[in-house]
Amino acid sequence: MTTSPINTETDFHKLAHEVWNKVHTQVQIPGILSLQPLANQIINEGVEGDVVEVGVWEGGCVAFLSKLFVKTDKTVWAVDSYEGFQDPDDGTYTYAGERHTPKFQEELANSVWIRYAPSLAVPIERVRKNLLEYDVGEHGNIKFLKGFVNETLSQETCPIEKISLLRIDVDAYSATKEVLEGLYDKVADGGFIIFDDWGVPEAQDAIIDFFKERGESLTLTFPHFDNPHDQTTGRYPFYYKKG
Repeated sequence: MTTSPINTETDFHKLAHEVWNKVHTQVQIPGILSLQPLANQIINEGVEGDVVEVGVWEGGCVAFLSKLFVKTDKTVWAVDSYEGFQDPDDGTYTYAGERHTPKFQEELANSVWIRYAPSLAVPIERVRKNLLEYDVGEHGNIKFLKGFVNETLSQETCPIEKISLLRIDVDAYSATKEVLEGLYDKVADGGFIIFDDWGVPEAQDAIIDFFKERGESLTLTFPHFDNPHDQTTGRYPFYYKKG
Protein backbone atom coordinates (compact mmCIF):
# COMPACT_ATOMS: atom_id res chain seq x y z
CA MET A 1 0.00 0.00 0.00
CA THR A 2 1.39 3.39 -1.00
CA THR A 3 0.93 6.15 1.55
CA SER A 4 1.59 9.87 1.51
CA PRO A 5 4.05 11.39 3.96
CA ILE A 6 2.84 12.86 7.24
CA ASN A 7 3.58 16.55 7.68
CA THR A 8 6.17 16.77 10.45
CA GLU A 9 7.27 20.31 9.62
CA THR A 10 4.32 22.10 11.26
CA ASP A 11 4.07 22.64 15.01
CA PHE A 12 0.43 21.65 15.39
CA HIS A 13 0.20 22.60 19.06
CA LYS A 14 1.29 26.10 18.14
CA LEU A 15 -1.09 26.19 15.19
CA ALA A 16 -4.06 25.04 17.32
CA HIS A 17 -3.39 27.81 19.83
CA GLU A 18 -3.04 30.33 17.01
CA VAL A 19 -6.39 29.59 15.34
CA TRP A 20 -8.08 29.60 18.77
CA ASN A 21 -6.47 32.84 19.95
CA LYS A 22 -7.33 34.59 16.69
CA VAL A 23 -10.98 33.49 17.16
CA HIS A 24 -10.92 31.70 13.81
CA THR A 25 -12.67 28.68 15.35
CA GLN A 26 -15.09 27.91 18.17
CA VAL A 27 -13.59 24.42 18.60
CA GLN A 28 -11.53 24.34 21.77
CA ILE A 29 -7.83 23.56 21.50
CA PRO A 30 -8.07 19.86 22.54
CA GLY A 31 -10.80 19.40 19.93
CA ILE A 32 -8.59 20.93 17.25
CA LEU A 33 -5.66 18.73 18.26
CA SER A 34 -7.86 15.63 18.12
CA LEU A 35 -7.84 16.00 14.33
CA GLN A 36 -4.14 15.14 14.15
CA PRO A 37 -4.22 11.44 15.19
CA LEU A 38 -7.17 10.82 12.86
CA ALA A 39 -5.26 12.43 9.99
CA ASN A 40 -2.16 10.39 10.80
CA GLN A 41 -4.22 7.19 10.81
CA ILE A 42 -5.80 8.05 7.45
CA ILE A 43 -2.38 8.76 5.94
CA ASN A 44 -0.70 5.70 7.45
CA GLU A 45 -3.50 3.38 6.32
CA GLY A 46 -3.75 4.93 2.87
CA VAL A 47 -7.48 5.69 3.18
CA GLU A 48 -8.69 7.15 -0.09
CA GLY A 49 -10.72 10.31 -0.48
CA ASP A 50 -10.69 14.01 0.20
CA VAL A 51 -11.17 15.89 3.47
CA VAL A 52 -14.43 17.76 4.00
CA GLU A 53 -15.50 20.27 6.62
CA VAL A 54 -19.15 21.31 6.53
CA GLY A 55 -19.70 24.39 8.66
CA VAL A 56 -16.57 26.49 8.23
CA TRP A 57 -17.31 29.70 10.19
CA GLU A 58 -14.03 31.71 10.24
CA GLY A 59 -11.97 28.87 8.72
CA GLY A 60 -9.67 27.89 11.59
CA CYS A 61 -10.26 24.13 11.33
CA VAL A 62 -9.92 24.30 7.55
CA ALA A 63 -6.49 25.88 7.99
CA PHE A 64 -5.53 23.15 10.48
CA LEU A 65 -6.76 20.38 8.17
CA SER A 66 -4.96 21.93 5.22
CA LYS A 67 -1.66 21.80 7.12
CA LEU A 68 -2.29 18.21 8.23
CA PHE A 69 -2.79 16.97 4.66
CA VAL A 70 -0.46 19.37 2.84
CA LYS A 71 1.88 16.59 1.67
CA THR A 72 -0.90 14.41 0.31
CA ASP A 73 -2.97 14.64 -2.85
CA LYS A 74 -6.16 15.22 -0.84
CA THR A 75 -8.30 18.29 -1.38
CA VAL A 76 -9.71 19.99 1.73
CA TRP A 77 -13.26 21.10 0.93
CA ALA A 78 -14.58 24.12 2.83
CA VAL A 79 -18.36 23.69 2.62
CA ASP A 80 -20.60 26.42 4.01
CA SER A 81 -23.41 28.75 3.04
CA TYR A 82 -21.16 31.66 4.04
CA GLU A 83 -24.46 33.37 4.86
CA GLY A 84 -25.23 31.90 8.28
CA PHE A 85 -27.93 29.37 9.07
CA GLN A 86 -30.61 28.49 6.60
CA ASP A 87 -34.12 29.41 7.71
CA PRO A 88 -35.61 26.24 9.27
CA ASP A 89 -38.62 26.55 6.95
CA ASP A 90 -36.32 26.14 3.94
CA GLY A 91 -34.67 22.94 5.12
CA THR A 92 -35.61 19.48 3.92
CA TYR A 93 -36.78 18.47 7.40
CA THR A 94 -38.36 20.19 10.35
CA TYR A 95 -37.59 19.72 14.02
CA ALA A 96 -39.71 20.88 16.92
CA GLY A 97 -37.82 23.46 18.91
CA GLU A 98 -35.15 24.07 16.27
CA ARG A 99 -32.96 26.84 17.69
CA HIS A 100 -31.56 28.38 14.57
CA THR A 101 -34.04 31.09 13.81
CA PRO A 102 -32.95 34.65 12.91
CA LYS A 103 -33.83 35.75 16.47
CA PHE A 104 -31.67 33.02 17.98
CA GLN A 105 -28.75 33.87 15.69
CA GLU A 106 -28.93 37.49 16.77
CA GLU A 107 -28.98 36.56 20.45
CA LEU A 108 -26.16 34.02 20.11
CA ALA A 109 -23.96 36.39 18.14
CA ASN A 110 -24.04 38.78 21.10
CA SER A 111 -23.30 36.13 23.72
CA VAL A 112 -20.09 34.86 25.27
CA TRP A 113 -20.75 31.49 23.65
CA ILE A 114 -19.69 32.87 20.31
CA ARG A 115 -16.58 34.55 21.80
CA TYR A 116 -17.50 38.08 20.82
CA ALA A 117 -17.85 37.24 17.15
CA PRO A 118 -19.66 39.94 15.17
CA SER A 119 -21.82 37.39 13.38
CA LEU A 120 -22.47 33.72 12.77
CA ALA A 121 -22.64 34.56 9.05
CA VAL A 122 -19.04 34.81 7.86
CA PRO A 123 -18.62 35.87 4.21
CA ILE A 124 -16.42 33.72 2.01
CA GLU A 125 -14.17 36.72 1.35
CA ARG A 126 -13.32 36.96 5.03
CA VAL A 127 -12.60 33.23 5.28
CA ARG A 128 -10.23 33.49 2.31
CA LYS A 129 -8.47 36.40 4.03
CA ASN A 130 -8.21 34.47 7.31
CA LEU A 131 -6.69 31.45 5.59
CA LEU A 132 -3.95 33.58 4.08
CA GLU A 133 -2.73 34.25 7.62
CA TYR A 134 -1.74 30.56 7.75
CA ASP A 135 -0.32 30.53 4.21
CA VAL A 136 -3.08 28.25 2.94
CA GLY A 137 -5.89 28.81 0.48
CA GLU A 138 -7.32 27.97 -2.90
CA HIS A 139 -3.89 27.96 -4.53
CA GLY A 140 -2.94 25.14 -2.17
CA ASN A 141 -5.13 22.15 -1.31
CA ILE A 142 -8.35 24.00 -0.36
CA LYS A 143 -11.52 24.27 -2.44
CA PHE A 144 -14.65 26.20 -1.46
CA LEU A 145 -18.18 24.92 -1.93
CA LYS A 146 -20.67 27.70 -1.23
CA GLY A 147 -24.38 27.28 -0.60
CA PHE A 148 -26.90 25.57 1.66
CA VAL A 149 -26.20 21.86 1.94
CA ASN A 150 -29.57 20.65 0.70
CA GLU A 151 -28.54 22.15 -2.65
CA THR A 152 -24.74 21.87 -2.83
CA LEU A 153 -24.51 18.27 -1.57
CA SER A 154 -27.25 16.78 -3.72
CA GLN A 155 -26.34 13.92 -6.03
CA GLU A 156 -26.86 16.18 -9.05
CA THR A 157 -24.61 19.05 -7.96
CA CYS A 158 -21.98 17.81 -5.48
CA PRO A 159 -18.43 17.73 -6.94
CA ILE A 160 -17.01 15.70 -4.02
CA GLU A 161 -16.44 12.09 -5.07
CA LYS A 162 -14.80 10.21 -2.19
CA ILE A 163 -14.07 11.19 1.43
CA SER A 164 -11.53 10.02 3.99
CA LEU A 165 -12.44 12.55 6.71
CA LEU A 166 -15.76 14.34 7.10
CA ARG A 167 -16.21 16.95 9.83
CA ILE A 168 -19.81 18.08 10.40
CA ASP A 169 -20.45 21.30 12.33
CA VAL A 170 -23.81 22.66 11.20
CA ASP A 171 -25.82 22.54 14.47
CA ALA A 172 -29.29 22.23 12.95
CA TYR A 173 -31.41 19.08 12.49
CA SER A 174 -32.17 19.40 8.80
CA ALA A 175 -28.65 20.45 7.78
CA THR A 176 -27.03 17.62 9.77
CA LYS A 177 -29.27 15.02 8.18
CA GLU A 178 -28.84 16.55 4.71
CA VAL A 179 -25.05 16.36 5.05
CA LEU A 180 -25.22 12.68 6.01
CA GLU A 181 -27.63 11.89 3.20
CA GLY A 182 -25.44 13.65 0.67
CA LEU A 183 -22.01 12.47 1.81
CA TYR A 184 -22.19 9.34 4.00
CA ASP A 185 -21.99 6.90 1.08
CA LYS A 186 -18.93 8.78 -0.21
CA VAL A 187 -16.95 8.16 2.99
CA ALA A 188 -14.42 5.39 2.29
CA ASP A 189 -14.08 2.34 4.50
CA GLY A 190 -11.60 3.27 7.20
CA GLY A 191 -12.60 6.92 6.93
CA PHE A 192 -13.92 9.04 9.76
CA ILE A 193 -16.95 11.23 10.41
CA ILE A 194 -16.50 13.80 13.18
CA PHE A 195 -19.71 14.96 14.85
CA ASP A 196 -18.83 18.31 16.37
CA ASP A 197 -22.47 18.87 17.34
CA TRP A 198 -23.18 15.68 19.28
CA GLY A 199 -24.03 17.85 22.28
CA VAL A 200 -26.64 19.82 20.33
CA PRO A 201 -30.02 18.05 20.80
CA GLU A 202 -31.38 18.60 17.29
CA ALA A 203 -28.11 17.60 15.62
CA GLN A 204 -27.81 14.51 17.82
CA ASP A 205 -31.36 13.48 16.93
CA ALA A 206 -30.60 13.95 13.22
CA ILE A 207 -27.55 11.67 13.50
CA ILE A 208 -29.49 9.00 15.41
CA ASP A 209 -32.43 9.19 12.98
CA PHE A 210 -30.15 8.86 9.95
CA PHE A 211 -28.42 5.74 11.21
CA LYS A 212 -31.71 4.24 12.39
CA GLU A 213 -33.27 4.79 8.95
CA ARG A 214 -30.24 3.19 7.33
CA GLY A 215 -30.44 0.23 9.69
CA GLU A 216 -26.81 0.74 10.64
CA SER A 217 -25.22 0.64 14.06
CA LEU A 218 -23.89 3.94 15.37
CA THR A 219 -20.77 3.48 17.48
CA LEU A 220 -19.10 6.71 18.51
CA THR A 221 -15.54 6.94 19.79
CA PHE A 222 -13.94 9.44 22.12
CA PRO A 223 -10.91 11.04 20.41
CA HIS A 224 -7.47 9.58 20.97
CA PHE A 225 -4.71 12.05 21.77
CA ASP A 226 -1.05 11.43 21.02
CA ASN A 227 -0.21 13.59 24.02
CA PRO A 228 -2.39 12.77 27.09
CA HIS A 229 -2.00 16.36 28.28
CA ASP A 230 -4.14 17.48 25.33
CA GLN A 231 -7.26 15.92 26.80
CA THR A 232 -7.19 17.61 30.21
CA THR A 233 -9.61 20.39 29.29
CA GLY A 234 -12.24 21.27 26.76
CA ARG A 235 -15.14 19.75 24.89
CA TYR A 236 -14.46 17.05 22.34
CA PRO A 237 -16.32 16.07 19.19
CA PHE A 238 -17.02 12.34 18.99
CA TYR A 239 -16.19 10.49 15.81
CA TYR A 240 -17.45 7.50 13.87
CA LYS A 241 -15.16 5.19 11.89
CA LYS A 242 -16.77 3.69 8.83
CA GLY A 243 -16.27 0.11 7.85
